[in-house]
Amino acid sequence: MKDLFSTALMRLTVVYVTVLIAVCLLFSGFIYTLASNEIDRTSRRQVVGFRNLLGRFIVDEQESEILRNQEADESRARLRAKLTLGNMAVIAAGTVFSYFFARRTLYPIEESVKAQERFTSDASHELRTPLAAMRTEIEVALRDPRLTTQEAKELLESNLEEVATLQLMTDNLLSLARNKELGEQKITELSRVLKSATKNHAPKIKKAGMTFEEKYQSGLKAMINKDALQQAVGILIDNSIKYAGNGAKIEVKLEECDGYGHLTISDNGIGIPDDQLECIFQRFYKVDYSRTSSKQQGHGLGLSIAQQLVVALRGRISARKNHRGGGIEFLIELPLLV
Repeated sequence: MKDLFSTALMRLTVVYVTVLIAVCLLFSGFIYTLASNEIDRTSRRQVVGFRNLLGRFIVDEQESEILRNQEADESRARLRAKLTLGNMAVIAAGTVFSYFFARRTLYPIEESVKAQERFTSDASHELRTPLAAMRTEIEVALRDPRLTTQEAKELLESNLEEVATLQLMTDNLLSLARNKELGEQKITELSRVLKSATKNHAPKIKKAGMTFEEKYQSGLKAMINKDALQQAVGILIDNSIKYAGNGAKIEVKLEECDGYGHLTISDNGIGIPDDQLECIFQRFYKVDYSRTSSKQQGHGLGLSIAQQLVVALRGRISARKNHRGGGIEFLIELPLLV
């Protein structure tokens, strides 16, 4: 791909330089024509002036015409030299700027292609892993003539878990592809959407032995798709349930700040290492919990989906340490309606 973009960069640079040369030649030709005509008119006026002043018998008409043509030719030669040097300088500088602008033009495309290749590579790797595990288990079981009913049942249960993993990952991948543009957006009171989202996760929070606190400033409205916001909030709550651990506390708060609705979802769990906070919204990025007691393993897609949903709602999302009790705090900023 590097060679491909290098070739495209050179070709685009050549196109820019070619256009620049064409413009320089046309402009120089126009200037040369105007200046040449002006030189002829000026020299003629000078000859006529001398004739009128000194008379025809003192100023030889033929000799004065020859001198006039010589001076005009010398002026044209100087003009051509100046235009040539000027064009060479402009084209040389233009070549450098053309390369710079061509590189700048292709940079977003190159980054997009690189991101797509990374995504395709990561997705194929993540999908192949459970498939390879299932195939290995099935092949080993089929080669075993002493396979019992209990062992076959355990094998099917194991494969069923892998199928569930594949289904969840596929759903997440489809969400990433589908959520670039949301459906209908309406004026919605944010507190109602949040209450609905947290209500759906109340059983999970209770089952995990966690405590829950919510505090919403009422009357805050925004133009949003409520399903998208519910999904984003649900992903962040699920993330806290998954990684905060038993006995942890989850807090969801909403307040107005400088025309934005600030929605914070925080927990006092194990948190995320500082050096990995800026990477957690990348697709397939998995936090290294080797220094902690957490045994949870995700696919690295949930937070990426949440970010994409929030951006589609014209908002911003960020993550930071929860300084009030450890853990992590997610902040969603949504533009409010005045």
